[in-house]
Amino acid sequence: MKSRPEALVVGLVASAFGLGSVQVQGELQAFAAFHLVVGIAALLYAVAGTLRRLGRERGALRSGLVWRAVGGVAAMLVVAVAGERIANSSALRFDLTFEGEFQVAPATREALAELEGEVAFTLYRDPGDPRIRRTRLLLEEIVRDRQGVTISTRNIEDVPEEEDRYGIGSSNSVVVHHGREWELVERPTEGALFEAFAKLGRRGDLVLYLTNGSGEGDIHLDTDAGFSGLAVGFQTEGFDVRVLPSAVMSEIPDDADLVAVLAPERQMRRDARAALARYVEGGGSVLAFIEPESASGLEAFLADFGLASPPFMVVDPTSDPVDGELPGLAPIVFNYAPHPVTGGLERNRNTVFRRARAFDLRKPEPNDRLDALVFTSPHAWLARDPLPPGLRDLPERPANEAPRYLHLAAAGRYPRGETEGRIVAFGDRDFVSNRYLRALYNLDLVMNAAHWAVERSDRITLRPKSAGLIQFPVPIQNSMHAFYGVGLLVPELLLVAGALIWLRQRRS
Repeated sequence: MKSRPEALVVGLVASAFGLGSVQVQGELQAFAAFHLVVGIAALLYAVAGTLRRLGRERGALRSGLVWRAVGGVAAMLVVAVAGERIANSSALRFDLTFEGEFQVAPATREALAELEGEVAFTLYRDPGDPRIRRTRLLLEEIVRDRQGVTISTRNIEDVPEEEDRYGIGSSNSVVVHHGREWELVERPTEGALFEAFAKLGRRGDLVLYLTNGSGEGDIHLDTDAGFSGLAVGFQTEGFDVRVLPSAVMSEIPDDADLVAVLAPERQMRRDARAALARYVEGGGSVLAFIEPESASGLEAFLADFGLASPPFMVVDPTSDPVDGELPGLAPIVFNYAPHPVTGGLERNRNTVFRRARAFDLRKPEPNDRLDALVFTSPHAWLARDPLPPGLRDLPERPANEAPRYLHLAAAGRYPRGETEGRIVAFGDRDFVSNRYLRALYNLDLVMNAAHWAVERSDRITLRPKSAGLIQFPVPIQNSMHAFYGVGLLVPELLLVAGALIWLRQRRS
């Protein structure tokens, strides 16, 4: 680097971005370390060159050139620190991301608001744990504008009795107190805190039966192919989850508020299907999941209520490959009909299905109400021939198969006398498996369907995301977090390039 002014510019910019990154992240990471090393080296080079030049040109001190440069740097530092302090003390928040990724989810605030009385958060840490600042900011953002909430921080080594009492296993754990009850959150993401609030505030006031015994999805299996996460999700939403053996079922229990059937792989008994039909006719509610290229008997039950579903697989060529699947066989949904079940779901909030089938809607009685909920793109079509295993390329659309919107989920209301039964049907069960349930907005879709089915529309909301999205509220004082890494490099390089061009033009 031949020119001292250029070295000074690079040093100041790199150091500023490095220090800013440390402030944002709360710890020294590779990005910040690299910038600090480059910045300090460039500044030392510039200072050394300036000192050598001063030795040759002693008149520079008398001209005030050095003092003006020092004063300018000092003024920049004062302005930067003052701006950071003002931003840190302000209540101004903004989020320019497409999906509102840096906002606390409505469900989180609602779950906290349901905890009446005093609520206390205790954050336990080891000295020097860099995650504490981030967790503290998350807690402060969640409780903003909520009265009667306290947040305290304690060193684990200072309170060994509390470490034993709450079973704290590591630093950066939060204990949420509500009255005499408490919940330990060992990895305090927004989603984990939401579930803690829900457990403290919502007991199982409604009974949900999940059928099993005919090859339905296993709610006890915690692998990717299992559905244990779905059961936990229902419990978090205030349902008392119980198992109903479909292999011997002849009647739905009287205390059932909702029955969910996870795509049986074997034929359901006729008595079981008849019991479901009587249950809906008597004002009961059902969540039904069916799979393509299968016949479990549940399809016949749905058809009797106007939710017919041909067994063919949906192909949506606009959907990219998902999880190793062929393009088009895992429809990514961004078209939603206006309905309470899809409340809050817009074109920028996707759900993903895997190997789904579609529904054709026809009311069985004049006063029934059937609504499609989610649609494919208008380019989708049905593969009427079974797709062979190990298929490497998607087959061509047959000439007699017109592309069109296809309904992947539908809802029905069935007034019968003084009661009204409700059904929400999905043409896939994999989208609520442990692998996909918390991907994108799948969890919101199925939980909102459950609440609508039992006429609890006040519980329909959007929940915090556990994966795939950055779950950290970004007020103005830490907004740089959103542009960390490559996003910071672009404006930094532009700033350096602009300054160097200006210096060269001025010199010429």
